[in-house]
Amino acid sequence: MKENDIVGLSIAVVDGQKTVWADGFGWADRKNKIRAAPETVYRVGSITKLFTATAAMQLAEQGKLDIDQPLKKVLPQFSMKSRFKKAGNITPRNIMTHHSGLPTDYNRGMWAKEPEDFTRLVDLLRDEYTAYPPDTIFCYSNIGMTLLGHSIQKVSGQPYSEFIDRKLLTPLKMYNSYIFKTLPDTPQSSKGYSHDEESTIIPLRDLPAGGLNSTVLDLANFTKMVFAGGRFGRQQIIRKETLDKMLHFQDGNAPFDLGRQMGLGWFLEQQSNEKPNLKAMHGGDTFLFHSMLITLPRYELAVIVLANSESSANSVHDIAEDALEMALETKTGIKRKAAVKLSDTELPTRPEDLISFPGYYSTGDTIVQITRDDDQLKLISDDDTLNLVLREDGRYHLQYKLLGLFSIDVDGLDELAITHTRIKDREVLLARFHGQNMFFGEKIVPGPIPASWKSRTGVYKMVHPTSGLMFNDLQLKLEHGFLVLQYTIKLPYREEAEESGQITLETAGDQLAVIHGLGPGTGDVVRAVYRNGEELLSWSGFLFHRVQ
Repeated sequence: MKENDIVGLSIAVVDGQKTVWADGFGWADRKNKIRAAPETVYRVGSITKLFTATAAMQLAEQGKLDIDQPLKKVLPQFSMKSRFKKAGNITPRNIMTHHSGLPTDYNRGMWAKEPEDFTRLVDLLRDEYTAYPPDTIFCYSNIGMTLLGHSIQKVSGQPYSEFIDRKLLTPLKMYNSYIFKTLPDTPQSSKGYSHDEESTIIPLRDLPAGGLNSTVLDLANFTKMVFAGGRFGRQQIIRKETLDKMLHFQDGNAPFDLGRQMGLGWFLEQQSNEKPNLKAMHGGDTFLFHSMLITLPRYELAVIVLANSESSANSVHDIAEDALEMALETKTGIKRKAAVKLSDTELPTRPEDLISFPGYYSTGDTIVQITRDDDQLKLISDDDTLNLVLREDGRYHLQYKLLGLFSIDVDGLDELAITHTRIKDREVLLARFHGQNMFFGEKIVPGPIPASWKSRTGVYKMVHPTSGLMFNDLQLKLEHGFLVLQYTIKLPYREEAEESGQITLETAGDQLAVIHGLGPGTGDVVRAVYRNGEELLSWSGFLFHRVQ
């Protein structure tokens, strides 16, 4: 916690129907000297999606929601534009597996001092475009889960938060848990911290995607229900056969999935200890809070970790993984997997890689370049240059050369294992991180840019600034033969907090441009629109007018 500037953290370990250990570390409220405890309430972010998916499957059991029917059957007002001919249907099933093709977020109004009701999202999306055809790629979507929550509200005839409380939280005796747009200021509620300072907790519009407040003890009850085949105490919360479906691989045939496995709402991973061992999990990230819930249903073991600091994202994952492996060894004698360490032996760069790797790559939120320097590959990002070093497993890792003389592994970067491959007609860099394959970047080559888009280059400002997440600056420019959108985002939880990035755009006619890359945030559309005779740019609900 000290190494990662984590102010407060709580953890619980579950074995079968018992919480065998729960504790808190650091501060829930440092100013008022309130310690973090198992009873401390945190924002748990996207762990909420497990409850949304479970509620949807409860309705499916009752015959009220067909998860394979088009979403429009439940939400007739749902409509989005598409760039894809003969695209399949968006359904509750592919929403729960994040294969719906919906964009990751609709950012305008998602975080705000006074957010609109999440049911407004269905109307806000009418002029927006889907990012991918359904069932082609894993693309994490908060939009999708929010629409599923709207469907739950529509089908059940009850407000979403009330339905979750009545059908899940209360029966599971999660008495300190509730769905709400923010974390109220109570003695049990944790504060949120950024750069070791208490910061403002910004309310969230998209409650079904991330609006749950909870404790490690309450979430432990949720895992006990999973281990009991959907039963908690004397109540059958969900049928065992339904729960089994949720924990069963739902996909794997999508061409760009990279072996990622999804259940219904659950991230799944097949472990390779002494016996087949399925891991089911979900994490959560908001600006200031990070969480991780990991289960081994076969062994009825679970770990929940909640933290209250912006810098804790990787730590909650690592702590949960380590604690779960120790619990498994304690209970069964199955030894923890030895950490895979990079060999100290640096191998010569393969000749074929010196040819295939070099070029520009779009990562979705920045552009990197790989160049060849004699027999060495280098990765250039902004003003940083890193060496790509080949190791014995055939993958490359990133290494920084201090003062151009001393090679050092940059903290965190040495965990990335990078390879180059081709999937269908796209060249990509893949990164292996925390045992999962993910897209690091897609190779991009300059192409013709229509005169209409060239004429739009310049500096833009937001037309209607908001109280939450907003763009300070936007610049559309030509760089290295690409159409590039450079941006600065003002983060609402801390004064002077900003994040910058740049994305490449592939034009799709005179009015549309698409964000290059594969995965979350990519495939989104930037549009040229007209309002009151003025041409504007539209992106994720925000409007921008050119100022120079």
